[in-house]
Amino acid sequence: MKKFLYIFLIPLILSCTNIPYKTALKTYKQKNYKSAIEQFNNSIVQKGNPALQVKAQLYRSECYYELGSREMEKKDYKAAADLFFLANSDKADSLLDNCFYKIATHYIEKKKYNTAYNYFDFIIDNLWDSELTPEILYTKIKIEFEVKNNSEISYKIFQSIQDNFPESESFQLSKMIVNQYVPDFIEDVKKKWKNNEFNSCLEILFIYLKYPANYKNEIKLLIGNVYFSLAENLLMNSKLLEAEQNFRQAELYNTQLAPEVVEKLKQICIIHIENGDDLLAQRKIGEAIASYEKTLNIIEYYELALEKISYAKEIAENIKKATELVNKGDKHFEDKEYQKAKDIYTQAYQFDNIPSIEEKINQAYIWIRITTNPEKYALELLEKYEKGMIIKKISEIGEESLKKYSRKDIKITPWQVFRSPAKNSYEVRYSIITPDKNYFLFWLVKLETGAIMPLNKDTEDFFK
Repeated sequence: MKKFLYIFLIPLILSCTNIPYKTALKTYKQKNYKSAIEQFNNSIVQKGNPALQVKAQLYRSECYYELGSREMEKKDYKAAADLFFLANSDKADSLLDNCFYKIATHYIEKKKYNTAYNYFDFIIDNLWDSELTPEILYTKIKIEFEVKNNSEISYKIFQSIQDNFPESESFQLSKMIVNQYVPDFIEDVKKKWKNNEFNSCLEILFIYLKYPANYKNEIKLLIGNVYFSLAENLLMNSKLLEAEQNFRQAELYNTQLAPEVVEKLKQICIIHIENGDDLLAQRKIGEAIASYEKTLNIIEYYELALEKISYAKEIAENIKKATELVNKGDKHFEDKEYQKAKDIYTQAYQFDNIPSIEEKINQAYIWIRITTNPEKYALELLEKYEKGMIIKKISEIGEESLKKYSRKDIKITPWQVFRSPAKNSYEVRYSIITPDKNYFLFWLVKLETGAIMPLNKDTEDFFK
């Protein structure tokens, strides 16, 4: 019996909890939305059938929407907006943006722009997909420029409308506003350009180029000019690669600069050539060739560079041949085959006429003379000393003596050469005896160095 009673009471209880919902629904159908909202609230508060609670919430939302629509018809947009906000549905949101737009427009008419912005910004922040968003952005662009005199903020909003609504009519209208102040922006950049603030100029100009309104061509030309000035500055500071890159960028954005760019690139090529020549003079062949080759990246098949590269490679080959010959000559020199060494050094000198090889030729020649006829060589060194000074002086003494005395009164002992105890050194003697003065002249000649030293006081006085 109890079980039967329990089963009987469950539907009865459920039926009782459905009564508030059914009452509210009936009121809703009678379009008495305010009362229906209260009744749906009561229905939701009572924890009955969960499914009916969900339905009650949906109908309550619909009530708010209908009440909002009525207020909107009466053009009470604030009241309508409050109700649509409470409705919290996509359908209500589709009208909420219209209400906020109308309210914002009302404040604009009263010149309460900041208050109007609050409503505009709500739409932008929360209802971005609204069909009114492009028009709102355009309105803000216009207000910022024409009313607030803030073209910078106006331009930032313009960037947003271009990025998101480039096909809209509002974007086209926005360009008409932006066209009024972009020329001023460009003039400000030109001032920076004249102050050599090149990187700052380019950073700004590329933003303008992305959002140019109707000034794309003017902006591109200015970018080209700034690049050209930057490149000239880099060239002046010998930053050749960066200069070249920036000259090319200049021509890319401003084709009118093409002739000037060509001349500047030629100038860079000449610098690379001159640098290569300097390196070549220092016998840095690889670096010289690398410098010449840089010009080929600027002017393909640059004839002068190709000639220089060919010449440098020829020098490198000659140096290689000379080095091989010198090594071969050194071996003969070590084996005391001085004539063979000299002949090979001479061949090497024809390939690479540097002082070190010339010195090896001289050394080989000296040792040829030392090992063949050292006495004769010693005498030759003395005769050539200081461009023949010794021979000239002896000749002068002889001539002066003949003026005073007859030939038979003068006794001359001609050149005599004796080996000295010092290694590879010889003593050379010459004497003139006159009635009033005797000249006993002795010198030491060092064959390896060609040094000549007086060996007595008469000889020392002879040089005074």
